[in-house]
Amino acid sequence: MRTPTAAPPLDRHDALFIDVDGTLLEIAPRPELVEVAPSLPDLLRRLGDEREGALALISGRPIAELDRLFRPWRGAAAGLHGIERRRPDGSYAKGGGDADRTAAAALDRLRPEITAVARHWPGVFVEDKGRTLALHYRALPEAEAAIRGAAARLVEQ
Repeated sequence: MRTPTAAPPLDRHDALFIDVDGTLLEIAPRPELVEVAPSLPDLLRRLGDEREGALALISGRPIAELDRLFRPWRGAAAGLHGIERRRPDGSYAKGGGDADRTAAAALDRLRPEITAVARHWPGVFVEDKGRTLALHYRALPEAEAAIRGAAARLVEQ
């Protein structure tokens, strides 16, 4: 299989779905330390305008955080790994229901346990995004297998 070395050419009819952390922005030691190039919000606006709004940011971050990072840009976005979804016109896709209540109860159960896992390894931390939890262990790559195993056991309970 050939590995692409450059992005394919795009025209104005192509929709763009752009991952934020690790693609659009460099990974930082902590999520709040990312840096946004000053020209990036204008570039997103221009690319979205060229495609009549067919540009969306995709992220594990909440949409409100994307809005803060890329201000004044406010286009289509999927935040919290798709739990939040905003259309190009600014309206939000409806969520809620039994699945959201079940997920919230599971997160409430996991919060103290995942925090205890993080405390076990110096440099590991939990990012609580309200509707999702992220266990960051990039500062301790040698413990990845053990940390992932501990997290998987919690989820399986």
